[in-house]
Amino acid sequence: MKNTNLFLLCSLIFNLLCISACLVFAQAPGVSKIAFTSDPDGNRDIHLMNPNGSRQINLTHHPEPDYMPAFSPTGTQILFVSGRDGVPDLYLMDTDGTNVQRVFVEAAHRSDPTWSPDGKWIAYQKGAWHDNRELYIANRDGQGVARIVAPTWDPAVSEVNPVWSPDGSELIYEHIVEKAPREGRIVQDTQLYKTDLNGGDPKQLTQHGTNEDADWFDPAFALSVKPQPQLLTTMWAKLKQK
Repeated sequence: MKNTNLFLLCSLIFNLLCISACLVFAQAPGVSKIAFTSDPDGNRDIHLMNPNGSRQINLTHHPEPDYMPAFSPTGTQILFVSGRDGVPDLYLMDTDGTNVQRVFVEAAHRSDPTWSPDGKWIAYQKGAWHDNRELYIANRDGQGVARIVAPTWDPAVSEVNPVWSPDGSELIYEHIVEKAPREGRIVQDTQLYKTDLNGGDPKQLTQHGTNEDADWFDPAFALSVKPQPQLLTTMWAKLKQK
């Protein structure tokens, strides 16, 4: 009887250890890292490196192109674009390159992914570059998909390059209208628009010239900048010596 109980106890402990070993969660890098796209062998892959350029490693190692990496706000995952399933689409992976999975069940041409500040949502554009491109948001697991700008039904109009507001309530984006070709060249009118996530009417922010590549800063959500006493003391000492 004692031997039986001892065997059952050892089996239970062994099973618990196995379960614990399997429950490995994604972790953020312990030091600063830069994710980028590189093609040293002619094929684009997602790479990781230190801020000084050292320890460059290939995370994806896939024959199809991988590009547009975006760290999650927690640093535990990287969102990126890959053509590995036949069409450029959005994928997630841990920051060590493991657990690669497509975000959406149904494949479609999606690109320019960006995380919401709280890391719960992603915004992206859907459609190939030569087609009408539209802006969508979705949960990080591919659920809750919603188009954030009402369709215009105009094939010459595209909405691209979404950027979140610091509080995550609005998006700024580029509104592109294809014009008649001029001297054989494609002519586009690109202006910046802003919209909330509730389907409100977009607001045009720019009117003249080409306007693109927006970013958004709000001091209400900025990191506090505090003096570092040790640096001030050192600097004051140096000034006194002069």
